[in-house]
Amino acid sequence: MVSVALLFAFANPVEWVGDQVDEFTSPSTQPVSQDPQRLLNLGSNNRWGWWKEAWEAFTDDPIGGAGAGAFRLVHEKLRENATFVTEPHNLPLQALAETGLVGFLLAGAAVLAAVVAVRGTLGRLDGEERAAGLALAMAALLYPLHGLVDYDWDFISVSAPFFFTLGVLLSAGGSILVVRRPMLDLAVAAVALTAASSVLTPWLADRRVDAARSALESGRAVEAEELAGEARSLNPLAVEPLFMAALAQERQGNRLEALRIYVRATALQPENPDTWYELGAFELDLRSYGWAELHLTRARELDPFGPAKHELEDLRKERAQDS
Repeated sequence: MVSVALLFAFANPVEWVGDQVDEFTSPSTQPVSQDPQRLLNLGSNNRWGWWKEAWEAFTDDPIGGAGAGAFRLVHEKLRENATFVTEPHNLPLQALAETGLVGFLLAGAAVLAAVVAVRGTLGRLDGEERAAGLALAMAALLYPLHGLVDYDWDFISVSAPFFFTLGVLLSAGGSILVVRRPMLDLAVAAVALTAASSVLTPWLADRRVDAARSALESGRAVEAEELAGEARSLNPLAVEPLFMAALAQERQGNRLEALRIYVRATALQPENPDTWYELGAFELDLRSYGWAELHLTRARELDPFGPAKHELEDLRKERAQDS
């Protein structure tokens, strides 16, 4: 009672709660400090804004979402400052924003299956084994809970211990019956290979893009073009191989072909400000000012804080002086 009386004497709890809510929902351009005092900071470090952006992306397309890995494009279009992120720091909201209800329900079904399986395991254990299993289950629970405020899924060092712990829990108890079904085994193997290739091929494509960039820096434009083509075949949905291919064509003097490639990139990813910026910047070099202004304007619409803003300002000043 004394502590409650002191609290009311020196602070208004309602006002304090309101201040914390304001701090949590207020955007900030200052990076979070790494000293111990940050643990007492109740601010969201811009998370509230990112969560609102993710929710807006979900409401725009609640069934299919904006596309896997597309939150970066959503953020660039909706952000209110120059802070750049690729994920909203909330796994459920990211699933809703990028994959809609379809992806969210699939992820929810996986979580529910894991919960049911772990509960079944704990029911088979007794005594010290049950206590150990319960401790592991509580530790594993921290992973999805922390996923509400961060993107742990991206880091093997964080995700691997969780899945290892989950595997230990599911194998405990010694009463799981294994039934071999050849068709089921083939299906599981096919899914595993598909998952592995979906991770491996973009990684290999990125390596080819890096190699193409190095070749361009060394003056080997033909080799860079070949490497960009390999990257394109590995990841046909990426635009970075197209950018490298366009640069390689430009270095070889094939400016018309380079222009065609930049246009192809905008058709491939029309909601990506980078494709319109690269096209507009190239058109500036060609002194095609009308088209450059049109396409740089589109890039700025998709990312108000991107580099197109400065290019447009310089272009319009130059055209005003010429007139």
